Amino acid sequence: PAGGARGGGGELPPNLVLDDPSVLLPPPRAPKLAPFGTKLPTNDAPTSVDVFAWDGDGSAPLRRAPLHPSVFGVAIRADVLNEVVRWQRAKRRQPQRTKTISDVAGSGKKPYRQKGTGAARAGNKRAPQRHGGAKAHGRKLRSFEFSLNKKYRAMGLCIALACKAREGNLYVVDDVSVPSGKTRELVAGVSP
Repeated sequence: PAGGARGGGGELPPNLVLDDPSVLLPPPRAPKLAPFGTKLPTNDAPTSVDVFAWDGDGSAPLRRAPLHPSVFGVAIRADVLNEVVRWQRAKRRQPQRTKTISDVAGSGKKPYRQKGTGAARAGNKRAPQRHGGAKAHGRKLRSFEFSLNKKYRAMGLCIALACKAREGNLYVVDDVSVPSGKTRELVAGVSP
């Protein structure tokens, strides 16, 4: 026979025939998440923004200011924004440090002789197991910083500004002048 022991005709058994062959395709790639679960805007970039007076009531804008497309017209990239935010947060971390045996104040002299006192042998008054001694395996001074290229950081700033503009949260003020110089008045002017 033409098919041999397996049978002929070249047809597949009914349990191996797929109704929908698209199930064999790889699943679509999920978009990268924005930093810290925020949703990024998808609308078009604005070309201008309202300019308000600082001492006014804030209801009527003075004029419209154009937005430069090289800053506010960039594509929103969550990966760049996430990396720049990680870079900023890693720089702000405060390292902690404990004192090792070489940092603790005190003599390095052997406190008493090795044998004949009945006490456990001791070689240093500032050993970790003694009162007033060092911290064994304590926290060390370490930096979590990593470098990021200047152009990459600038691109992250442009993306953040573009996000603010597309969300409608970009406010431009004509002149910020607080006659008394008090922060309280500045906060009152900024607060809604």
